[in-house]
Amino acid sequence: MQQESYNRILSNNSFGSNVRIHQGDVYMSGSDVGADERCFRDLLLTDPRDDKTRIETEKGGLFRDSYRWILDHSSFINWRDTNESRLLWIKGGPGKGKTMLLIGIIKELSQQMDSTPDSGVLSYVFCQGTDAKLNTATAVLRGLIYCLAAQRPFLISHLRERYDLPGPQLFEGANAFFALKAVFTNMLRDSRLPRTFLIIDALDECDTGLLDVLDFIVQNAAISSPRVKWLVSSHHRHDIEERLARSSSQMKLILELNAPQVSNAVNAYIDHKVSRLPWLREDNRELRDVITNYLQTHAHETFLWVALVYDMQSLQNLVELCGSFLIIREGIIHFIHQSAKDYLRDNAEHEIFPNGRAEVHWEIASQSLKVMSVTLQRDIYGLQHPGTSIDQFTSPNPDLLTRIEYACVYWIGHSCELDSSSHNWVSLHSGGKIYEFLQKHLLHWLEALSILGKLSEGVQNMKLLQSKIDPSKDAELLALVRDANRFILSNRYIIENAPLQIYSSALIFSPKESRVRNLFWELVPRWIKTPSAVPGRWGPLLQCLEGHSESVLAVEFSRDGRLLASSDGNTVRLWDAHSGELLDMLDSGSGKLMAVAFSPNSWFLAVGSANKKVLFWDISRREWHSTLEACSDSAHRITLSQDGNLSASGPSDDSANSHGASNIFNVQVFMNLVNAVAFSLDSRFLAFSVYGETVEVFDLFREARYDTLKGHPRRVTAVAFSPDSQLLASASDDTTIIIWDVNKKERRRPSLNNTGPVSAVVYSPDGRLLASVSSHHPLRLWDVSTGALLQTLGRDHSDEAEAVAFSPDGQLLATAQNDVIELWDTSPRGLLWDLIPRWIKGAFVGLEFRSQPLKCFKDTGNITTLAFSPDKERDRSLLASGSRDGIARLWDSSTEAPHSTLKEYPRPVTAAALSPDGRLLSVSSAGAGKRVKFWDTETGEFRSTLECDTETARALKFSPDGQLLAVLSIQYGITYWDVPTRMLPNTTKSSWSEPPLVFSPDGQFLAILTGFSIVKLCNVRERAVLGYLEGHTHRVQAATFSPDSRLLATASIDKTIRLWELSTRTPCCTLIGHSSRVDAVIFSPDGQLLASASGDKTIRLWDVETRRTIEIFDTREEVKILFSFSSDGRYLITDQGFLHLNHIHPSQTQLPSDSSFFSVVKESWVAWNTELILWLPPDYRPSHLALGGNVLAITHKSGPLFYIEFDPSYIEWETSETPRP
Repeated sequence: MQQESYNRILSNNSFGSNVRIHQGDVYMSGSDVGADERCFRDLLLTDPRDDKTRIETEKGGLFRDSYRWILDHSSFINWRDTNESRLLWIKGGPGKGKTMLLIGIIKELSQQMDSTPDSGVLSYVFCQGTDAKLNTATAVLRGLIYCLAAQRPFLISHLRERYDLPGPQLFEGANAFFALKAVFTNMLRDSRLPRTFLIIDALDECDTGLLDVLDFIVQNAAISSPRVKWLVSSHHRHDIEERLARSSSQMKLILELNAPQVSNAVNAYIDHKVSRLPWLREDNRELRDVITNYLQTHAHETFLWVALVYDMQSLQNLVELCGSFLIIREGIIHFIHQSAKDYLRDNAEHEIFPNGRAEVHWEIASQSLKVMSVTLQRDIYGLQHPGTSIDQFTSPNPDLLTRIEYACVYWIGHSCELDSSSHNWVSLHSGGKIYEFLQKHLLHWLEALSILGKLSEGVQNMKLLQSKIDPSKDAELLALVRDANRFILSNRYIIENAPLQIYSSALIFSPKESRVRNLFWELVPRWIKTPSAVPGRWGPLLQCLEGHSESVLAVEFSRDGRLLASSDGNTVRLWDAHSGELLDMLDSGSGKLMAVAFSPNSWFLAVGSANKKVLFWDISRREWHSTLEACSDSAHRITLSQDGNLSASGPSDDSANSHGASNIFNVQVFMNLVNAVAFSLDSRFLAFSVYGETVEVFDLFREARYDTLKGHPRRVTAVAFSPDSQLLASASDDTTIIIWDVNKKERRRPSLNNTGPVSAVVYSPDGRLLASVSSHHPLRLWDVSTGALLQTLGRDHSDEAEAVAFSPDGQLLATAQNDVIELWDTSPRGLLWDLIPRWIKGAFVGLEFRSQPLKCFKDTGNITTLAFSPDKERDRSLLASGSRDGIARLWDSSTEAPHSTLKEYPRPVTAAALSPDGRLLSVSSAGAGKRVKFWDTETGEFRSTLECDTETARALKFSPDGQLLAVLSIQYGITYWDVPTRMLPNTTKSSWSEPPLVFSPDGQFLAILTGFSIVKLCNVRERAVLGYLEGHTHRVQAATFSPDSRLLATASIDKTIRLWELSTRTPCCTLIGHSSRVDAVIFSPDGQLLASASGDKTIRLWDVETRRTIEIFDTREEVKILFSFSSDGRYLITDQGFLHLNHIHPSQTQLPSDSSFFSVVKESWVAWNTELILWLPPDYRPSHLALGGNVLAITHKSGPLFYIEFDPSYIEWETSETPRP
C-alpha cells in the first residue's frame, strides 16, 4: 500500500474522531491518526521510491536485457526462494551496472508481489556518497523503515513506542541509529509481516556508520525468521567482506566471476544505444556494425565506458553523452553516482589527462589570466553614470564578458591546483602573473564579477587564494590578498549593486594604508577633488549586511558558524556568515517575526512570530517546513535545545510552551507575563519566570512541573542554566542573583549581591564564570564555584547594557550599550585590575576590583543584540551585532586596530557649518569646552580655535559673505564672531534652547527659530534684535528668506505657512492647504515659487504672487528637508530624492545658469543635481550635514566630521532627463 492510500484510509473518514477502524488485522483509533501521520512525516528523510525513480531517469532508463540474466542465476534463485539463504551480497568494480541491476531486481519482485496479493513486501534504499541524506547508517534505517511502513501501516505502532516521548529527536543525534535499530528489529519480528525483501544498494557509499549497518544485517540475518531476506551491493571492500563473512547464511555473487553474463548484458545495452542514435539510418548496416563492434571491443564489461562514448555527434550534447554518470542541476554538473567518479579516477585519468592534471590546470589558469588582462577595463560596458545600479542596464551586443565568464569565475580555482615549482610563470608568489594581475586588474575583475552576478564566487575564491599562499615565502602577495579580502567584504553591498562605485565610494572610504586604495587611487574620478582623512588601518568591522528596513531585533549564528540569521520583525534574512551573501529572505505573511534560532545540526531555522506561532524553515529545501501554534500573543524570544527539537518562547500571556517537531506540550501557569525562558542543555528542563518572584521549572521528559523556586522578593528578570545542566541562575530586580542546585531543588549558596537590578545573566561555556548585567552599573563577573566577585568590568553606565555574550572558547565577553561594543578578556591572563572605592547610598563599604575592556568597537546604530560564532578556518571568533539602524554588522574580534580607533572615541559633533565658499569648516563638539574649531577643507589642516566663552554650541551659521559666524548656545544665546579676526564684535542674548539659524541672502537679517510658535528676527549689521514674529499657533518648524531678502516664509506644526514682510515685520498672508504639520519651505531662485513639504506626505508648489497652490505632489514618504530647486528649475531636490516639476514658471526659462548642487539623498547617496554619484557607507551616513560651494561636510556617529570637495568641471557624463531613483 502506498503512502497516499495510507493517508486516505486514516484521514478521510466521516465516522467521527473516536471510531475504531478495522482493515484486515489492522486496528486504529481515529484519534491516533494525527499522531501517526506526524510520526511518519518526521521519519521521512527521503523517499526511497522517489530516489529509485530519480536514479533510473538520470541513468537514461531501465533496459531489461541489461539485467535479466540475474533472474536466472542460481545464487539469486536460492536467495529468493529458499529458507537457507537469507543474505545475498552482489559485489563488483565501478561501472559494472550494480545499481541498475538492483533496480531491475526491485522491478521484478514488485511485479510478482502485485500479481499475488500478500505474497510479500519489498523495502529498499539507495546509498549515495555525494548526498548527505543518503550516506549515513541512520539514513539507511530511516529509508527502510519508511518504505516498509508505507506499505504496512500497522508497523507504525512499533515506531510510536519509541517516538511519542522524545518526538523527532528520536531520528537525530548519536543514539538515533541504535534506537531505530531496535524499532526495525521489532517490526521484522511482527508476526503479521509477510515475506520481506530488504535491499540496500551501494553500501560502500555509507560514509558514516557503515560497520554498524553491516553488524545489524549480519545479526538480523542470523536471528530473524527465514521470511526476511537481505540483498546488498557494493564495491570490493575488505571491511565489508570481513563483516559479511560472519553470516552463515550469506551468499556472494561476484560480477567479475560472471563475466560472460555481464558481457552479454553490456553488449545488449550497446545494441540498444546504437539503435537509438538519431543520425544513424536503419539501412546503413555497415556503419552500425562498425560502431557496435568498436564499442563492444573497448567496453571491457563496463556500462560506464559505453555511456561515456555514446552519442558523440556534437559538443553541445557532451553532458547528455555522459548522462549515465553526469547530470546538470541548476547549471552545475554533478556526478550521478560515486562509482562514476571512482571509475574515471581509477581507469581513465591518463586518457583524459595524458600530461597530468596539473598541466591542464596550468593551461587553463594561464590562458584565463591572459584573456582577462587583455579584455578587462574600467567601465567595461560604457555605463558612464557612476550611480548606475545593476538592474538599470542590459548587456551590450556583442558582450565582452560572455566569452571570459569562465575565466573570471574559475581562474583562482585552477591556479590553486598548480605546483609552484614547475609552473613558476603563474604560481603563488610575489613575482608571478597572479600578483601582477591583481595589482593591475583587481578592481576591473570585481566590476566584471558584479555585472556577471558572480561576486559571491569571487569572495570565496579570494579566501581560497589567501589560504594557499605560504606566508614565509610570499609575504607581499599575501598582504595584498588579505587587504583585497577586507576591501571586498567591506564594500560588497555597493559593488554588487552599483559596480562603478568600486572606483569612487569603495576607494575613498577605505583606510589610508589599504594597499588596494593606494594601488588604484588614480582611478578615483577627477570630480572628487579633496576627501578628508579616513582611518589609517582596517578596523575590526568586517562587513555591514544591509537590506533590513527597520531595526535589527535578533541575530543568530548557526552552530557550525556558516550561516547568520537576522530579523527586523518584518522579514528574516539568511546570510553566508563568511562571504556576506544574502542566501534567503523569509516572509511568513503571518505577523511580525520576532526571534530566530538554529537547530544544532543547522538544518532548520526556528522563527518566533507575533501571532502565536513558531515557524520552522527548512534551510536546504528553502521552504517552510512546519508551524507550531503557541498559546500566547507573541513569541518574543526563542531557544532551541541542544538536540534541536525543543523550542521555548517568551510570550506575552500566561503560558510557556515546549515544542517537539510535531507536537506541542503546554506548560500552563496562571499568572501574567513570561519574561525569561531557558532550556537546560540536556533538554530535560524548562525554566521560566512569569513576571513574578518565582521561577517555574518543568521536567519535559515527564511532562510535569518539577519545582517552583522561591527566594526573590521582587520580579525575576532572567534565568540561565549552567552548561552541565546542574545549576540554574536566576536574576532579579531585587539586585541579587541566586544559584540553584537543580537536582537538590535548593540554593547552592547565599545570593550574589549586585548594586542594582539585574537584567541579564549568562554562563561562560565552561561553566566557570557567571556574567551579570545591572541597570546603570558596571558588568560583573562571578566565580560560580565560590560565589566570589572576580571582576567589575568598566564604568557605571547611564544606560544598562543591551546585550551580553561569551565567545565560544570563553576567553572573551562582549557587552553592548547603545552604539558601543566592548570586548573583555576573561582568561586568567586578562585579569588586569584596578582597586576602586565602592559606595552604597553615600557610605564607603570597601574596595572592589575593576578592569578595562580589551577592545571597544563603535557601531553607528544603537545595538539591540549580539551573537558570537567560531570561525574554525582562521582560528578567530566572529561577532555579529544587530542595530536600530536596520544593519547587521560582522566584527573580527581578533583584529588589533589602532589604539585611537578603539578607545578614544570622537566626541559627538553638536554643530557644524561651512563658509559660503566651502574653504572653511567650523565645528563644535560635546565635551570640547568653550571652543569652536576651524579647519581648512582644501588641505585638511587645523586652522584655529575660537574661544567663545560659552558652553557647547548648539548651532553655527556663517553669514552669506563669510565674514561673520553666528554661534548659539544655551547659556549665552546668539553671539556673532568676526571670522578673520576671531573677535567678538557684539552679543545678542536669547533664552531659547535649541533654535536653528537662518541668514538672509544679503546677510542683513538672521531668523532664529525659538522652538515655539514665534520667530526671533535680528539685524546682523547692527547686532540688534528687530523683534518677534508672532502668529502661528504651534511650533515653527522651518523658515526661509526670499532671494531678494524682502520676504520670510515660516512653516509650522499648525499646518500653515506664513509670509512676512521684513520691512514692517508683519504677515503678508497665510497659506493653507496641508492636512498635517509643515516641515520645510524653500523659495525658487527667482522668488516666484515657494515649495512646502508636510507630514501629510505631499509637497505643494505655491505661486507667491497669487498665494495659490499650483501643483500638489504625492511623495509616499515624509520629506523633512527641501534642499533647493535645480538650476534650470525642473527639479526640486529633497532628502528623499529629486522631484520633477511639471509646472515651470515662465520667468524660470530666463534663469542664469548657476553653480552645481550637491546633496545627500535618502541618507546614503551624494547626488549631483539629478544624478546619484557617490554612495555613503553606513558609518559615514550623516547625522548632520552642511553645504558650502562645492564642499559637503557630514557629521556621523562613527567618527570625526568628514568633508569632501567636488570639482564640477570634471563631471564627464551627461545628466539624464529623468533622474535615477
